[in-house]
Amino acid sequence: MSTTAPNRKSALPIVVFTLVAFLLGILGVRYLVFLQRDQSTVEMQRASVRLETRQKLDAQDAVRLQTGAWLDEDRTTARIPIDRAMELMVTKLQLKPVAASSVAV
Repeated sequence: MSTTAPNRKSALPIVVFTLVAFLLGILGVRYLVFLQRDQSTVEMQRASVRLETRQKLDAQDAVRLQTGAWLDEDRTTARIPIDRAMELMVTKLQLKPVAASSVAV
């Protein structure tokens, strides 16, 4: 009976292929992490621009709520400060007569 020695050459390509695939996988993951880090930097820059824009708009709105101005050239429609508008509405509602409800219960 003859014994055959195991073929060690056939295992070498499998080991090399596995090692190369493993290294490529690690490089791929590192590349994806790099892309994600770069993308988060871009998102942070965009977020800061949006925040600055929002703060400017809020400041403009605050000024518009506290000041009065004419809204048209004919000076027929005006914008008044919000505090004054609330005072006028309270006065108007206090002068309105209270009537019984017409809803049948």
